[in-house]
Formats: sequence, structure tokens, C-alpha cells
Amino acid sequence: MEPHAEAETIDVDAATSVLRIVGVLDDYLYTNEHAADGKRRSIFSGPNREN
Repeated sequence: MEPHAEAETIDVDAATSVLRIVGVLDDYLYTNEHAADGKRRSIFSGPNREN
């Protein structure tokens, strides 16, 4: 295998892994709610969870 072809294979494997991780993380959402009195509340939203 030529060095250039090997680098492309590694890049494709890395990109595939990153896309798989991002796809899983995209199912989860963490937000902070800021109240008028200055308090903050963390809110989790994800699979099989109520908002």
C-alpha cells in the first residue's frame, strides 16, 4: 500500500469514528436555564428521559 493510500484509510477511519461519536452525543442535550434572580439550573434532555 502506498503511503498516501494508507493516510487516506486512516483519515476515513478517523472520520467514521468521529461521526459515530457525534451522532450519539447529538441525542443528548444539556442546557443551563438562567433565572431573573441570578440562579442557574442545568436541564438534561435525552433518550428515554423527560425534559
